Amino acid sequence: MSKRPRVVLVEDDAQFRAVLLRRLQSLDCDVLAAEDGLKGWEIINEFRPDLIVSDLMMPGLNGYELCEKVKSTTEFGHVYFIILTARDSIDDRVTGLDIGADDYIAKPINSKELLARIRAGLRISTLYNQVSASEQKYRTLVENASDAILLFDISGKCVEVNERTSQIFGYSKDTLLSMRFADLLAEIEKDEAERKFEAMFSIKNFTEEIKMRRKDGLSIPIESANTIITTSMGTFCQCIVRDITVRKENEQHLIQVEKLRALGGMVGGIAHDFNNLLAAIIGYTELSLRDAKDETLIRRLKVIEKAGRDGAETVRLLQEFTKLRKDTRLETVNLNKLIDQVLLLTRHRWKDSAQSRGISIRIETNYGEVPQIQGNISELREALANIIFNAVDAITKDGSITCRTWANEKHLYTTISDTGTGMSEEIRQRIFDPFFTTKGLSNSGLGLSVCYGIINRHGGEILVETIEDKGSIFTVKLPVSLPTLPSIPVEVKPVTSANILIIDDEDFVRGAIQEILEDVGHHVVAASSGEEGIEKFRQENFDLVITDLGMPGLAGWEVVARIKAIKSNVPVVLLTGWANQADVKLAKESGVDLILAKPITSKDLTTMVSKAIGQTKEL
Repeated sequence: MSKRPRVVLVEDDAQFRAVLLRRLQSLDCDVLAAEDGLKGWEIINEFRPDLIVSDLMMPGLNGYELCEKVKSTTEFGHVYFIILTARDSIDDRVTGLDIGADDYIAKPINSKELLARIRAGLRISTLYNQVSASEQKYRTLVENASDAILLFDISGKCVEVNERTSQIFGYSKDTLLSMRFADLLAEIEKDEAERKFEAMFSIKNFTEEIKMRRKDGLSIPIESANTIITTSMGTFCQCIVRDITVRKENEQHLIQVEKLRALGGMVGGIAHDFNNLLAAIIGYTELSLRDAKDETLIRRLKVIEKAGRDGAETVRLLQEFTKLRKDTRLETVNLNKLIDQVLLLTRHRWKDSAQSRGISIRIETNYGEVPQIQGNISELREALANIIFNAVDAITKDGSITCRTWANEKHLYTTISDTGTGMSEEIRQRIFDPFFTTKGLSNSGLGLSVCYGIINRHGGEILVETIEDKGSIFTVKLPVSLPTLPSIPVEVKPVTSANILIIDDEDFVRGAIQEILEDVGHHVVAASSGEEGIEKFRQENFDLVITDLGMPGLAGWEVVARIKAIKSNVPVVLLTGWANQADVKLAKESGVDLILAKPITSKDLTTMVSKAIGQTKEL
């Protein structure tokens, strides 16, 4: 059942008021009457009418003043107001209409005309209420939409937004309504702003993916459904904007996971085999250098040694990328100070090397207040340095590199942007692939791969925005909170002689280690398999056991378990080409006292022996 319309009659002449009241009651509406303007205002506030009929000349609050009061109040401004008076001059009518009266009827009145005008006024009021209700439904839908909704006029000015827009972009509604389309675009999109906006009006209805900018400066990928709307007020472009950051991150993550899955299995085997080979190469080279007297031979051996160490570094970088390391130690990191350190350490590249190429690179920093986080300082330093090096290499004429930091409750961000040559979308999608490079054979193609692995291992993400011939922006996102791993100082006691058992299935690796240890005074017994090693351990008293992890037959884990079962106080060192991938917790639970990675130098090996025999139990 529809609600009956409400009418308020305000008339100070009691007899005339009674006559009007009877006539109004013939209409299908509810009517209340007041004897003056002040009383009428009270009734209006309580009764909340759809239409008001008011005399003009009244004591206290006259008809003009009552009308002005009603029309200046937001909740009553739409109420249809009829002035009823004996003053019928043109000036009186103009005054009444100027202050907001909707109709002006002169006395003496014709009752039929009065009722007709009231019915017309009520129809107008009903239509207003219907439009208002419809608008409220629309606004409720818009304000509660899960997507941002923006309305731009043909000049590009934002004329309407919903609450979700403020949530996505971080601006207040008032600020958004003072902005233009280009103001919301990411830096890499701004040069195309005018063309994009013209396309929105010419294509009319289409969906696109672009980069837009939040208040905090972060560029986010969005999906915008654009529709052209034409009203009596003009032509507008309605943009329904959805933040697709999570979707894009998930897509990229899945792609990278598949790459890592394929590479992980390959790298594990390669790392183990190469580390075994390099252990023998470096070990025998060091032994040869001790005895060599000929200068030419020494020079050649040093070249072999350097090549071996370079090979070991390449394997390490591969392991970094595939996120197989499990021996990372965390410490407190101040990102702003760390970036300053990185800029200082890389100065030779962005200043000296750049000047030698005839270009000048300007470094700019814009640091926000960021919390300290837990991380591996050396790894994060390496990751940021790789990004800086990449930026320097991309700048082929005078330009700049800008480092910026900021944080929210959950994440800390840093962007490193350059004004270099940028890259194509095809290259952007491959920049974190190992061995992929656009810099020729002189570059390993592992710098950004390592960077990806380090950031990923810290629970973070690294995103890249770029435009060819404009530059690139690398955004590193790190979690504010990470668990802290305690680090216990290691005390190393020098040992001059020890009885050591070495178990390794690779003859050349076993031989190199044996000669290195015997050369510094240790007595060494070698075994080529786990079974042989256990048998020899039963027959002789040893101060230390060094065993390989990956062996046919009895593997390293089983060797450790059996040795500890025979004599638990003998320290066991796990020497393996998979050391950076070994599960430290599992190793400790299995009885391993130390883990040492192949390839190993003679210094590292002798230090490890002293540490192990010194009963240091910290992995």
